[in-house]
Amino acid sequence: MLSYLVRRVLLFIPTLIGATLVIFMLMALSPISIVDVLLPPGGNLQPGQRAARETYLQERYGLGDPAAVQYLRWLNNISPVGFRTWKSDDPEVAESSKRQRELRAEKERQLAADGLSSNSVQQELRKIVVRPRPGDMRLNRPAVKAPDLGNSFVQSRPVWPIIAEALPTTLLLEATSLPFAIAIAIVSGIWAAQHRGKAQDVVTRLGAATGLAALLDCHAQHARPVHREDQAQR
Repeated sequence: MLSYLVRRVLLFIPTLIGATLVIFMLMALSPISIVDVLLPPGGNLQPGQRAARETYLQERYGLGDPAAVQYLRWLNNISPVGFRTWKSDDPEVAESSKRQRELRAEKERQLAADGLSSNSVQQELRKIVVRPRPGDMRLNRPAVKAPDLGNSFVQSRPVWPIIAEALPTTLLLEATSLPFAIAIAIVSGIWAAQHRGKAQDVVTRLGAATGLAALLDCHAQHARPVHREDQAQR
């Protein structure tokens, strides 16, 4: 029994990594990036301002790095065992940031003299990257650390306090609704199994699918106004 539990626990780790990898890559490779979501809606920025803002957001959250690098950085942040990361106040980071600003300023003057547009200038400047940067992993500094879920893009604050605030209500809702959900599932499942392939079975499946779709739609409708309000406050 013990060996079985150990195998299941060990199998859970690659399964969890695989699931998070698929979800992360789907979000990272989506046609609409988080940069588009964070920018003010309605085209309130001039082309040059928009390009500069995109550059800032990509560097602020490391979104300019390849998707694989972003995932490894995220996995390192949430893992209790991993590597230390560079901080913005580290001398090496301050020196690299200064050097990057100098190189970009020089390149910007050259591109402006060539008559390039603001968008083209910003695209070329993004290619100039001097490391280390804040958030980069220090592969020579393995450590046991507290998991870091980062900051919420929508609420602009750490994720842990948001979870802590919502957890009591979530647990209360789960505790009150789970018994009803289990009872309904057992009764409907037995009823559908007794009438397998018949109209009763089809009705049960359609009812379950419709209920799930309604819940997802309610969640989406609830989330959108909060997001728009948060964007307006920015």
